[in-house]
Amino acid sequence: MDSTAVFKEGQLKFRHNDYFGAIDDFNRVIKLDPKNPSAFCNRALAEGRLHLCDVAILDYSRAIQLNPGDDLAYSGRGIANFEKGYSDLAVNDFSRAIKLNENNVQAFVCRGIAEYHQTNLAAASDDFLQTLRLDPNDASANRYLGWICYRQTNYVAATGYFNRFIRLKPKLSDGYSGRAAVEEKSKDWTGAIADLDQAIDLTRTDPDLYYRRGSLKYDNQDWDGAISDYRKVIELGNKWCSAYDILGLALWKRGDLDGAISNESESIKINPTNYWPYLNRSAVEVDQGKLDEAINDLSRAIELDATNSIAYNNRAWAKFLKNDFDSAIADATKAIELNTTNGRALGTRGWARFGKGDRDGAKTDCQRAISFFKPDSVEFDYDQGLVVFMNGDYEKAVACWEDALKKEPWRKYQLKPWIEKAKAKLSGNRL
Repeated sequence: MDSTAVFKEGQLKFRHNDYFGAIDDFNRVIKLDPKNPSAFCNRALAEGRLHLCDVAILDYSRAIQLNPGDDLAYSGRGIANFEKGYSDLAVNDFSRAIKLNENNVQAFVCRGIAEYHQTNLAAASDDFLQTLRLDPNDASANRYLGWICYRQTNYVAATGYFNRFIRLKPKLSDGYSGRAAVEEKSKDWTGAIADLDQAIDLTRTDPDLYYRRGSLKYDNQDWDGAISDYRKVIELGNKWCSAYDILGLALWKRGDLDGAISNESESIKINPTNYWPYLNRSAVEVDQGKLDEAINDLSRAIELDATNSIAYNNRAWAKFLKNDFDSAIADATKAIELNTTNGRALGTRGWARFGKGDRDGAKTDCQRAISFFKPDSVEFDYDQGLVVFMNGDYEKAVACWEDALKKEPWRKYQLKPWIEKAKAKLSGNRL
């Protein structure tokens, strides 16, 4: 059989995804015709499909030596170089291909991808736009232009490109995932969750998609939905601290305190130098009445980050609940020194001062705290309740704290005793 017939057999095998068979045939062609540049180029193409990048680069280089005007050989070598992580060499190869053939769509789009990964967004954008001038239906160019516009905060344009990508590739998750990212920035939670639903239906094993959807559900207080998604992230074998952290918080807010503790503890096992799970676990321990354990966790968080205003404030609150008012005031003061806009720490110090009997100091701190919060926020209700309680308006205090519980029911462990105190005062007033 002559080399031409063998070459055609190799091409046929390549088209049927028999890459090893194709390589064998092109080996035979090269043995029969060692100066055939197309044989080297086609063997390199099959090697590339098998991710044998090193040998593919050598074969493309040989093809270029034999035929320096072959723009496709430069494009192919550029792809192999990019896959190996040699982005500068890849860009050079694609540029050579474009110089040889200004209509080489593959070279423009691939150079754009390499430039995108080099964070050279302006050059990448130019190449993708040129790609679309040559081929308006190039899906990759639309996808990457969507992400470039997203990174440049041009969300309207980003949505347009992702919409086009979805029309071109409706069975790929990337377009829905990209459009969801834009919707998240636009605070279109319903749209973002719907697009992530679609992306997950198409790609059921991508933990990032479950994680993103879980975060949106968590932010929208859909605790069951968030719990399901974060558990799926972990099921897929991803031991991500943040997945355990937020799963723990969602379980806490759902009322499963033991489950919350278990997940925060798992996060600590994975990375004991991350302060967040100590903060999260301490919040659950406070609700369980395990104040010493909470204080220990918060002390550990402070050891890991001595500038953590939140940890000082939370430890102050746990100490307040233990009636250790002086130490609580000291921690809250430290939290305020570290962050002068920490309204929560001002409120905590106010409550501790109230516990110590310093009503004037308590009112001053709580009123300053309130100035940092929106009137419809839980924090506003929390501290406003104490201010009006101190003023003897027990009915309004009950209303403030019950409003807080409507917004965040998991605060019941801390607020219900105070509601009962206010109601007892109210009953006493009415007698």
